[in-house]
Amino acid sequence: MGANVIYFEKVSPAAIQFINEFKDPKDEVVYWSELSEEQKTKCLERAQYLITAAYPINRELIKKAPNARLIQKTGSGVDNIDLIAAKEMNVMVSSTPGANSNSVAEMTIGMILCLYRKLHFMDRETKQGKWFMFEYRPSMFEMRGKTHGIIGMGNIGKAVAQLSKAFGTKIVYYDAYQRNIVKIIYQDRL
Repeated sequence: MGANVIYFEKVSPAAIQFINEFKDPKDEVVYWSELSEEQKTKCLERAQYLITAAYPINRELIKKAPNARLIQKTGSGVDNIDLIAAKEMNVMVSSTPGANSNSVAEMTIGMILCLYRKLHFMDRETKQGKWFMFEYRPSMFEMRGKTHGIIGMGNIGKAVAQLSKAFGTKIVYYDAYQRNIVKIIYQDRL
């Protein structure tokens, strides 16, 4: 008998196909959003593995899954999982910190560039056949020489700081754990 897995997020048909290609044929993977209320109850009773990205895994849900062995978070942070309930019910919780750090950091820098250079406005206006380059120019900025503040210097914060620094910015940050890493990572030699 294979494992019983509940995947709580809505996934694309391509993702389902990918999962089906690589899972053990004996394993059963069900997708929460496709289940009726009755099916959800039955699947929770059998489930050994619960997979979530953002879907809340609370005490009530964990109680309904007496055979659960693992709650897997497909991302960093476990704030959507009731860790106390999981521990009380002897269910391990795992996450994938750093798995999307580069993607999020690149998107962050892309958004900063978009704001500094007014790309969203310029794109819209250009598509409408207008050329407002000179009107927007006084409010466009370069990143070099700017100071970027980062709240949280975990995997994503460090990746954002590294990319930002490559543009010649100064980095200041706040981190609840007071990591002393910016000085170590960002020597003037980089």
